Amino acid sequence: MLISRGKGDWMLYLPLLLIGVPMFVVEKMLHMEKGAEGLLVVAGLALTGLFGIGLAIHARRQQPRWVVEQRTGRELFVRPKHSLYFIGTEYWGALDLVLAGLLYRFALR
Repeated sequence: MLISRGKGDWMLYLPLLLIGVPMFVVEKMLHMEKGAEGLLVVAGLALTGLFGIGLAIHARRQQPRWVVEQRTGRELFVRPKHSLYFIGTEYWGALDLVLAGLLYRFALR
């Protein structure tokens, strides 16, 4: 079950797009050597991380809006949030960047 708010589900689909498509192209169409695949994984994770952080910055810069709660009649000042499994996209982005750095440091060297 996918639990997301806003555009948080992009943090689940984006690594598949940024890693899976280049891996398919390299393996099936370009017939490159096996060493290039690891670098594509690191680059895809890094791009996913940067996108997640950019999405969070974009959400914070959007204009907040006033919303009236239907049950209580209270007015709330709401700013859009993007999260996946109750974790904000900026934290998913940071996690992807750290994982890309660790993969590059320990797996590719």
